Amino acid sequence: MLPFKPGFISIDLDSLPEYQKFYGYQVEKSEICAIFRVSFPRILSFFEDSGIKATLFVITEHLRFPEVKEFLSHLVSEGHELASHTHTHPYPFRNLDLPILRGELEHSKKVLEDTFGVAVTGFRAPGYDITSEMIDCLEELEYRYDSSIFPTLFAPLISLAARVKSGGKTANPLHPMHMLAPLSSYFPSQRFPALRQKAARGIVEIPITVLPYVRYPFYPTWLNATGMFGLSSMFPLARRAPLFNFEMHTIDFIQWTDVDRLPQLARHPGLRLSTEVKLAHYRRIAEELGQTFRWGTLGSMAARVEGHSSQMPRV
Repeated sequence: MLPFKPGFISIDLDSLPEYQKFYGYQVEKSEICAIFRVSFPRILSFFEDSGIKATLFVITEHLRFPEVKEFLSHLVSEGHELASHTHTHPYPFRNLDLPILRGELEHSKKVLEDTFGVAVTGFRAPGYDITSEMIDCLEELEYRYDSSIFPTLFAPLISLAARVKSGGKTANPLHPMHMLAPLSSYFPSQRFPALRQKAARGIVEIPITVLPYVRYPFYPTWLNATGMFGLSSMFPLARRAPLFNFEMHTIDFIQWTDVDRLPQLARHPGLRLSTEVKLAHYRRIAEELGQTFRWGTLGSMAARVEGHSSQMPRV
């Protein structure tokens, strides 16, 4: 029997304001926890039913809400990993001045470590909007990995869809260079983080998984938009991936009737599908691919690159 390959499930804990920013609406913070209240129990159910340990990318300004802090404390006690998704989730991220950007990275790491008493080693940029300057900052701040590269050939289509769905108010900053990125973990180049460099450095890139060869997006937002049609036919190709980094969002765990007071989300893919149907798909993905990939945290992958070794782990 072949050994298991590394597999990861991560969830970006975005709330209503992040989607309001994305779709070009004015931010209304009175309903900031609306998505959290309905998604958190379902996320826990998914973890427990699938028997996985996951990585949660946290926007630390949300920790002022007791239900968020309580939820994350429980996850930490169960062995899940917390990572940074910035402090305020500014969008587009790359437009920030470097000192402000660095402050987002530094502050979010410190808040998570001070609040939960855990080492925070991972980061994911809002909208996958990562640059070489950000990677340098992460390395200086002693992060050990980034997971912002989304190496899909459908990047131009995703950017177009973002513009159309926002009524022309926003554009997804997914850089075309993402299409050239490796599908396995790698040391990001000093020139652009989607490129691999041979020389070791203190931070590793763990890209979000797309299907090998065709580089088709394999994540819930995209799959829910098509009703998960053809999921069975995707599994053989998915198993060929060198690692599997399945990215999810809090919004993947809600349905339209949960948020009927929030018309700003009407354009988001998959909200018309019932939660029961979506959860069944997620459990099936975890079970089917769990026969090839051993689910763990992204931090466990980064830990395999010790002492600035010049040898990347073979995955």
